Amino acid sequence: MCLMNTILKKFVNESLFDASASLLHHLHIVFNEVTRVPVPFEYLYPLDLSKAQKEVLAKVEHTYFIGTVDESSLTGGAESLSAEDVTARAQKANTQV
Repeated sequence: MCLMNTILKKFVNESLFDASASLLHHLHIVFNEVTRVPVPFEYLYPLDLSKAQKEVLAKVEHTYFIGTVDESSLTGGAESLSAEDVTARAQKANTQV
């Protein structure tokens, strides 16, 4: 069996975080870890959602923010971030635009 098939089977047998980390590692993509557990979508993106968006999100069982690929991860400075850190950075970036 090819290595990629083995990695993809992890999405069935392992946690989403572990499977995703394995896939990213195989692809030589370094990422900043955010969370290994599901988090509410609204917690990551505290936006005013339309009624249609709320209806769609009501059908989403779990939301995961596995990690980020950014300048620090690409230059070897990968770090673990909390979901709160990522949300704060995103909000700061949105207010600076």
